[in-house]
Amino acid sequence: MNNTSDFIIEDNVLWKYDGLGGDVVIPDGITRINGQAFCILPLGCKPIHLTIPDSVVEIVPGAFYSCSKLASITIPTSVRVLEKGTFYLCEILKITIAKSSHNHNPKAYGLIWEALVDTQCKLYLMATYLKNHFEIVKETESIAKRIKANKNKLVDLAIAEDDGAIITALFSLFKKIPIADLNKYEENAKNTLSCKAVIIEYKNTHYTPKMQERHDVVERNKELCTKDLTFADWKKRYTLEETAENTYIIKGYKGSERMIVVPQEIKGKRITAVAKYAFSPNGPRMTAERKEALEKIETIVLPEGISHIEEGAFSGCVSLQAITIPKSVYYLGDSAFCGCNNLTSVEIEGGISIIGESCFEDCTRLTQIVVSDGVTAIGKNSFKNCEKLASISIPESIVCIAESAFCNCNNLTTVSTFRGDETSSAFFLDSRIYAVKNSIDRYAFQKCTSLSVVVIPEGVGAISDSAFRGCSQLTSLTIPKSVTSIKSEALGSCKKVVIHAPAGSFAEKYAKKNKIPFKEE
Repeated sequence: MNNTSDFIIEDNVLWKYDGLGGDVVIPDGITRINGQAFCILPLGCKPIHLTIPDSVVEIVPGAFYSCSKLASITIPTSVRVLEKGTFYLCEILKITIAKSSHNHNPKAYGLIWEALVDTQCKLYLMATYLKNHFEIVKETESIAKRIKANKNKLVDLAIAEDDGAIITALFSLFKKIPIADLNKYEENAKNTLSCKAVIIEYKNTHYTPKMQERHDVVERNKELCTKDLTFADWKKRYTLEETAENTYIIKGYKGSERMIVVPQEIKGKRITAVAKYAFSPNGPRMTAERKEALEKIETIVLPEGISHIEEGAFSGCVSLQAITIPKSVYYLGDSAFCGCNNLTSVEIEGGISIIGESCFEDCTRLTQIVVSDGVTAIGKNSFKNCEKLASISIPESIVCIAESAFCNCNNLTTVSTFRGDETSSAFFLDSRIYAVKNSIDRYAFQKCTSLSVVVIPEGVGAISDSAFRGCSQLTSLTIPKSVTSIKSEALGSCKKVVIHAPAGSFAEKYAKKNKIPFKEE
């Protein structure tokens, strides 16, 4: 520990530290740390773990220049002046922003970030700030984005420190960590206690034992895809069509595996498309034996590079449970997954602009779907009769939800919007839906009997016939001034609904004409 004789102080300015290190606390009342205050230390000085009081508002450039003994420092958010290079050549520095600081402002993080030069110092700052100020990280998009971009490095740092709290906070910033990443982290953390426990708990919470087993089988199948199979071997599994661009289209599947990994290429030629009914038991000229084999497919992994999934490609695959659609896919045909009634989750990674008509119709066990940024339209009947669908995440790029898109989704409670990978500030919870811009087509949410609150944003112009018909639990509908057309049966059988809208708006006139309770917004 230190005492006041370790410091040279004049007019509340710290001019020089002359102690022997250890846990050092600068006396309260100091407002500025002057240049070179910690540059030249006494012989025999031990590593310094420095705490700066809330009274300090300025750290002069050069105050810690080349201070090789500065092991860690806790900085309060009271500091308002801190320039780049302040900690230059502080090789073992670990920076923490004081957890107990008053009037915390995320600008303090940016100020300290800019003052750092060493990459490892910046990484440690991210880790400790994430752990100690998680709520501020969540609310500050620029900080969260930077931290998420350094996910793997932060996990490595947490494992090196065996600090499970860092991993817990980090994972909470993501919708879901891929199981492949979790397996890699678990292997790297095998000699730790805290980190390994956190990773295993997260994996077991987000992935059932069957899902974990399925992933392991898929990984083994991926290894088989890299082996040097002959063209004759591949033709035993797939019906292939060569294109003018010297690529292959999968026209049909002839194998019997339940877990399939489609190769990225066959004999140097890329796989670029899955043709109509390629994996579907509903295809033409289907024998009973072939139909039975296709109905038993449980998992399909599509490679990056595929651009087209044609009409009905996987329709009727009644045992299919999970599929990830890679970023390279930009065309998802009508009825592509129609009738896959064991499909529980779908992740559309990007590239697709339109989800085709009836794409996931009658996927009765589908509970969740994440639609990536870039999708502009959800087609007619896309999710019709997905009776267990409880939530869907929609990007702001959507401009149209077509006729009957979510008709009969009677467990749907939440539709959220987001910008890119960030949740939008207009995200409504507790059985609410944030309607998309421009139009809500007829039957779009018909018989979504779990929806209770609907908030339509400014910009929507029309609500079509029967758009919310049969939403029996709908109690509140907020309609903006931009809506100038509401069909007479848009709210048919919505007996509990109250319309909230600006005074003098079209919505007010509609409410009064149809004898629906109205509240001015």
